Amino acid sequence: MDKLQAVLTERSPVLSASLSAGNTLTAGMGVVGAKGTVYTPHITDEGILSWTNDGGRDNPAPVDIKGPKGDTGPQGPVGPQGPAGKDALADTILNMDIDVIF
Repeated sequence: MDKLQAVLTERSPVLSASLSAGNTLTAGMGVVGAKGTVYTPHITDEGILSWTNDGGRDNPAPVDIKGPKGDTGPQGPVGPQGPAGKDALADTILNMDIDVIF
């Protein structure tokens, strides 16, 4: 199948079609339903999850999703020694030929 076309009219305000992996075409028609309420989550830095919605409905109660702070875990193993750092006095800041200046 090269193309799938649909014409929407007043008598068929909604037409949906999908093509499955086995090349089976499924089509359906119906009327448009009412817009539902959209709930939007919000979370604070303290881990409090709350909700707002655009339908004037009651929102779920806020919930602490962090919970109480747990105990400190055991100390991990010591890592390998890193490379030695540079001697702060040995770093070259400026290198120039003074004979060229004078």
